[in-house]
Amino acid sequence: MSSVALADVEQLTVGELLGRRLKTSLIVLSACDTGLGQSTDGDDAVGFARSLLVAGVQAIVVSVWPVNDLVTSVLMREFYQRLQKGQGGSEASREAQLAARQLKAEEMEQYRSGYSKGIAPR
Repeated sequence: MSSVALADVEQLTVGELLGRRLKTSLIVLSACDTGLGQSTDGDDAVGFARSLLVAGVQAIVVSVWPVNDLVTSVLMREFYQRLQKGQGGSEASREAQLAARQLKAEEMEQYRSGYSKGIAPR
């Protein structure tokens, strides 16, 4: 029953993904626990992320724990900036994590201030 809300408020479910062929190199699910699945009787983990892989997506970025909205926003900003500069997904992810960890308190506060107003600093 796993699903994701799409921009037009529709829900895309695991069941709808089964049997589809997606020609996508990367999908990012930047919310809490998006990489978790449920065990089946055969001890397989079935979830949205696995269904995307079966449908042909080459790479997926997910979380397997609760995530903080502000930190996730910083991480995703850093990740996409690096992808746009031509870095590969793994390298972009690694460097984005390092950049987010190295933020100073005043930088995080500037980001928090913009975030609460709906404006992410550049």
